[in-house]
Amino acid sequence: MSNIESFKKIFKGEIVEPSSPEYPKAIARWAKNAERNARYVLFPKDEQDVSEAVKFATANGLPLAVKGGGHNPSGASSIDDGVSIDLNRHFDTARIDPENKLGYVGGGALWRTVDHAAIKHGLATPGGTVNHTGVGGLILGGGFGYLSGKHGLTIDNLVQATVVLADGSIVTASDTSHPDLFWAIRGGGGNFGIVTEFVLKLHPQRRTVFAGIVLFAPPVLQQLVAVLDNWWKEAPENGLIMFGFACGPDRGPIIMTVLFYNGSEEEGRQHYKPLLDLGPVVDMAKEIPYEQVNGMWNQAANAHGRRYYMTGTSLKSTLAAHAAEVFEHTIKFSEKHPTDPSRPPLEVLVNYELLPHHKICQVPSDATAYRSRGPQPNVLVMISWDQEEKDQADVKHARTFSREIAAIVNASAERELKENENQGYGNYSKSFSVTVCVFFAYRLSQKVTDPTDLTIRSLDLWGDNYPRLQKIKYKYDPTCVFNKWIPIQPSAT
Repeated sequence: MSNIESFKKIFKGEIVEPSSPEYPKAIARWAKNAERNARYVLFPKDEQDVSEAVKFATANGLPLAVKGGGHNPSGASSIDDGVSIDLNRHFDTARIDPENKLGYVGGGALWRTVDHAAIKHGLATPGGTVNHTGVGGLILGGGFGYLSGKHGLTIDNLVQATVVLADGSIVTASDTSHPDLFWAIRGGGGNFGIVTEFVLKLHPQRRTVFAGIVLFAPPVLQQLVAVLDNWWKEAPENGLIMFGFACGPDRGPIIMTVLFYNGSEEEGRQHYKPLLDLGPVVDMAKEIPYEQVNGMWNQAANAHGRRYYMTGTSLKSTLAAHAAEVFEHTIKFSEKHPTDPSRPPLEVLVNYELLPHHKICQVPSDATAYRSRGPQPNVLVMISWDQEEKDQADVKHARTFSREIAAIVNASAERELKENENQGYGNYSKSFSVTVCVFFAYRLSQKVTDPTDLTIRSLDLWGDNYPRLQKIKYKYDPTCVFNKWIPIQPSAT
């Protein structure tokens, strides 16, 4: 047992308690509904501080959460009446080794930090599509980005990680040091420890690229999906198209594409000519500095301080098979608030990430914990709204709509997926994890041994890799200190 006063004597960082004026800011998250009332918010200054924080929490029986970017609508980076370890304040760093093309990235860094630091040397690595996302959650969950068509997942570019384990020890995980742990953290989420530093491979990157948001009117939808289906068949490693439906500021429906081509504007416009010839109503695509690409979505659909519900599935058929039905369903849902006519409707984004999977699929599904490598593109469903007080009815409506969209997409599946194919991106299933974690903690406290009802989602996400993850979990975290993402139940066999 270690009391807070003795802990303060050895902890070099800042400690924020509920009585502090800084407390509301300390527990704030990207998604308003992800905020929790921690007993202590700790801002460690170095790896030893992180180690002491973990030992303090476990010694006092306090639940633990870890925040990097805090970009998780489920609240997996937050905790009620426990210890919140916030890495962003002192670990938002990126040191570039241009000679060896490596980036030494702090566990609390945001992707904008990495993007800006690396491109100064003409280098980059795959890193998400929103630059105020934290590196930690995205990497540990797999990591898709604009460069994944050429360089694979972010975890495929991870060469080393420094990890603080459940007992407070600090280890290096790589192919040669704790290789089992290194395998597990590449797709197994935050189940195994706190990563204080990632070492990432960097690649030569041109300073400017062709990218931007391009909007279309509803009458061209069928023509547009035909172009996109055709493009997807031969999608080049330098390209990426996001396609989806959203509600504009006037509540009118929007058919949206985000174009990316790792080349000049002339090359990009030529490559996307069949799409641009359809006559977009808004064309904001142009040649921009590479470091601005990950910021295109920041305010359009990812502003801080709103309430968010997010889930995902994968595209198992052509867009032509169901896009019109998804669009109609989105329009209907967005016409009015489901229960309160005086309130604005919940805002919707249904986004298909048409990202080339050739490079991603070259890695065997058992080479890392992450096994849903494709070739099916991810589909993200995100609902957001502004409401100061918690409204469980809004969450219920958001969940219902998300399931309806997933049902429409999945109903058009042309065949059953193989075991190693994309069942859905774990980082887009974050809204699921809170319910599971609460139930998981309850099951642990009751010492219930039958894990059947806890592993359904885990098997979807990790498939045949799950038993191996369970053994590694038992080795490094048998008492489930780290259980705030999609939890893995430890097993010795």
